[in-house]
Amino acid sequence: MIRSMRRRNSRRRSWLQKRSIAALASIFAIGGSLGVARASGAAQQWSDSASTAVSLADPDTFNWNGVDYTFGTTEMFSLNCGPSIQTFYVPFLVSTPTSSGSSVGFACYSGDAMPSGPGNWADPTSDIWAPAVDYFGGMFYMYYSARKAGTEQRCIGLATSSIITGPYKNQSEWACPPAGRWAIDADPFRNGAQTYVAFRDDGILSGGATGISIVRAGAGGFADWPSRRDSLKSIDVGWNTTACDPGNLIENPSVWLDPDGNYYESFSTGCWKQSSPVSSSAPAPYATGIAICGANPLPATRCKVLGGGSRPMFAQTNSGLNPIYALPGDHVSPGGMSVYKSNGTQRVSWHWLNAANGTNSRFTRTGSLLHSGSAWKVN
Repeated sequence: MIRSMRRRNSRRRSWLQKRSIAALASIFAIGGSLGVARASGAAQQWSDSASTAVSLADPDTFNWNGVDYTFGTTEMFSLNCGPSIQTFYVPFLVSTPTSSGSSVGFACYSGDAMPSGPGNWADPTSDIWAPAVDYFGGMFYMYYSARKAGTEQRCIGLATSSIITGPYKNQSEWACPPAGRWAIDADPFRNGAQTYVAFRDDGILSGGATGISIVRAGAGGFADWPSRRDSLKSIDVGWNTTACDPGNLIENPSVWLDPDGNYYESFSTGCWKQSSPVSSSAPAPYATGIAICGANPLPATRCKVLGGGSRPMFAQTNSGLNPIYALPGDHVSPGGMSVYKSNGTQRVSWHWLNAANGTNSRFTRTGSLLHSGSAWKVN
């Protein structure tokens, strides 16, 4: 989910307004004729062999009682669910895990996990970016990003629900760096009974550079700030990470513990809406890297980017970034990767860019994450 600094938000609002007419044509092009659809909480099959027919950006998937729940960024002017424009602040999909099957598509979202919007701490007109869910202490916790009231600053909020699909309420501010710097893309993960949160933390750098921090979560899901550690900075990445607006950045972290005893962190770089290869006059397309962080969920030193740090682990083959691997489908600008366990299997969900019809819609796809030596592949 590429986010530049201050100018990024006004551009996103303009883009969302333009989508209201063009979105339906794009959805038909991806998923076929959908007809009139309604939000439904029923689980559907979702095959690894195709993407969702309904657009969903910045996916975060959480498996609960054998069912995958995938949450995504606001669809503020959505035509995905029929002829009337609808807002889904936190659209989500409910799916039964499968590696094959014919029932693919999701003609509509399963529902909206935060229908009341981002809460009083945020601008009431703000959309919600990159929501992610964890469960502990008998409660579901959703970390999400929104625009702070009265400002153009993006910060992280926290909301709770006793049900995984919400509605999530009791929204409050969770992280908001000083001097208008941004905090977005929170990803909670667990080590036994302890929750940690990785997030894009612009407060650890200046200018157009960004970083990722990891912090231990204390009572009620709030941060134990003295525990915060830097896990990555944009200067750690050797390939082109030029964003849509001036700046080189990394964001959208996802952290997991591998059977080899090490924690790993996936992250996104570049410009989420860039569909052409990187060049001297064009920013870098979105790409995904992986870093090794050691045996401690709070790394003692910054994580080490795999592949020598000079090539992304995953990008489109003709992106100009010389990726180590392409993801299934080899789509444009893959990023926003979420790593999760689903019924004992290590899996990932990610989005890719469909630039057709000028909508810049993003669609979600899933796969199995395989690890061999220093290499990671998705099938």
